[in-house]
Amino acid sequence: MTRTGGDWSSQIAQNPLLVFRMIVRFVIDLEAIEAELDKVENEDKQAVLEALQSLVDEGVRPDMEVLDAAMERLLIILHVHDLQVSAVASGVFQSISTGFSLELRHCVLLGEYASQSGYHALAVEWVKYAQELGKETSAQTQEGMEQLIQWVISKVRNKRLIYD
Repeated sequence: MTRTGGDWSSQIAQNPLLVFRMIVRFVIDLEAIEAELDKVENEDKQAVLEALQSLVDEGVRPDMEVLDAAMERLLIILHVHDLQVSAVASGVFQSISTGFSLELRHCVLLGEYASQSGYHALAVEWVKYAQELGKETSAQTQEGMEQLIQWVISKVRNKRLIYD
């Protein structure tokens, strides 16, 4: 994919991973930026906050409902086409490389959402893949990942979808 003109925007719209990553940036990352801006005193602060608010006012900035819908669509694609989480997270759809992959935080987010939405088998796959991605992270992150995996597995067992 190349970043030239209108062609780039149509390529983003055709790639569910890019759409998902873009929505995460708008919903989660911008919220974190706004929170940090609240702590800072800067002459440009108000202008930045007003610009971010104008995205909301104009209906351009997606919200959590849109993020949930994007995650739901991505999980449906995986389920319907029987795709491997590891391949999709690496940016491969039915042996076609998109050139874009998901980060650890995306995989954890999808694992949590999958579990809460009843896609328990996919939840386990997402969280286990996230654990593989997170092997290079701190011990505290690893402990948190292990707790998340155990939580997802307990939800799955409660639904009697997997057995000891």
